[in-house]
Amino acid sequence: MVPVRIRPEDRPAYHAAASIASNFLITPSSGSRGTRRDRGDPASDARSAGPRDRGELGLAGGALALTGPVARGDGATVARQREAVAERTPALVPLFDALTEATRALASGPSLERA
Repeated sequence: MVPVRIRPEDRPAYHAAASIASNFLITPSSGSRGTRRDRGDPASDARSAGPRDRGELGLAGGALALTGPVARGDGATVARQREAVAERTPALVPLFDALTEATRALASGPSLERA
């Protein structure tokens, strides 16, 4: 790893990018596992998840794998992230909003995996 300096004014965008790349992958993956489970797919079990799911979700999976401002209920940080997304990549705002809400629902349970 190579350390880089992030200017203070760029930190919300950097943090938003990290949340999108980490937690916002957990949410649809969790929903996918729930959908597969509902159809009787034995691979939906976290213990038998494929390498992609294990890498994104960890063996705990779902809400247990979430970290970050949405899972913590830190609305102020989420708002700053949304502002950064709106400023830098406005076309992503609807997706950011939808994934924020879905991640909030996953974090607060019942899990998308069980829905």
